[in-house]
Amino acid sequence: MSFHAAVVAFTYILSFLLLTGIGALLGLAGKVGRDLAYNLWGMNFIFSALTAMVVRSVIDKLKIGRIMDDDGLSRISGMAIDFMVTGALAAISLVFVGKYWVPLLAISTVGGIAVALTVPWMCSRIFKDHRYERMIMLFGVSTGTLSTGLALLRIVDPEFKTKVSSDYMLSAGLTFGLAIPFILAINLPAQAGAQGTLGPFWTMVLVSVGYLAYCAVAFALVAKARSFKRPGTLWLKE
Repeated sequence: MSFHAAVVAFTYILSFLLLTGIGALLGLAGKVGRDLAYNLWGMNFIFSALTAMVVRSVIDKLKIGRIMDDDGLSRISGMAIDFMVTGALAAISLVFVGKYWVPLLAISTVGGIAVALTVPWMCSRIFKDHRYERMIMLFGVSTGTLSTGLALLRIVDPEFKTKVSSDYMLSAGLTFGLAIPFILAINLPAQAGAQGTLGPFWTMVLVSVGYLAYCAVAFALVAKARSFKRPGTLWLKE
């Protein structure tokens, strides 16, 4: 267990160095680059996952994969997720929640209902294997972060025997480039409040509408004939 924990820690250090290097390079591009680098740290799980895939690929290429025990890694992963979720809950400021409970309740309620309706509807039409596991993973990610999705996935797939988690990591890496404009636009509403003008806010709205249109087209291309089959059915049976 100590050896496997050391390998995990080494991989995380590599991902930290990777993000630090990317941040230094982006800083050369000026304010836009620095803003992007700052926001990337909030998505460090993507870089950690990609780094882990590279490390495992190198281990397999060197034909020393026998030194790694997948069951042991799964247990370390499960334990880490438990601690991560507990730490995230413990980090919530009750003072902050008490001060802004009305907007928090409104946003979480509307967002939760929207996700609960759209994620099962889309997942049942896009995926052909492990549909429920993929749906529960995406539901957790959409209502929280990767840790939330993994925590929910662990309930139905405790040993991570399906390829749902690894497929999500691959998809996160592939779509990261497409998300850069959205990442850069995240702070626009805050800038609108600071500047006292709605210009940045409407720019963010236009960016969001553009992404929504792109996702709708991509969904239709991937789901094909199942795209709008029985649209009134929340979960399309195979």
